Order: sequence, then C-alpha cells, then structure tokens
Amino acid sequence: MEVLVYSKPACGYCVMAKNLLKSKGIEYEERYLDNPQAIQDFITEHPDKRSMPQIFIDGEHVGGFDQLKEKLS
Repeated sequence: MEVLVYSKPACGYCVMAKNLLKSKGIEYEERYLDNPQAIQDFITEHPDKRSMPQIFIDGEHVGGFDQLKEKLS
C-alpha cells in the first residue's frame, strides 16, 4: 500500500492523520507544504483541493483525516 500525505505547518488534522497511520503500522510519504514553491506545485497538481491534509492511497484520493479514519476502520 502506497500512502501519500500532503500536510502543512500548524495543522492539527495533519498530525492526527499521520498519528492514525502510524498507529495502524502504515508507512507513508509526506509532502510538507512549508514554502511557496511547494504550495504552488500542490495547487498546480491538485487545483480542486484546498484543505489539509490531503491523503492518497495507491494513487486514489481519500480526502482528509475524517475520510482516512472512515476508510481504515
């Protein structure tokens, strides 16, 4: 399973999503949007997604923390 998590600084839901993945023993790649270029790259690649975190599993968009929690339960 390949998990990609886009997150940003000071994002409580990002922390909760990463902690949930860790608690389930699921490894993930994090793309941390902490500079203007990273943010612009994200917006260019995903223009319809504005909130954080944004989580993808095996290339499929899951959504944010609540959707991840539902998917993993």
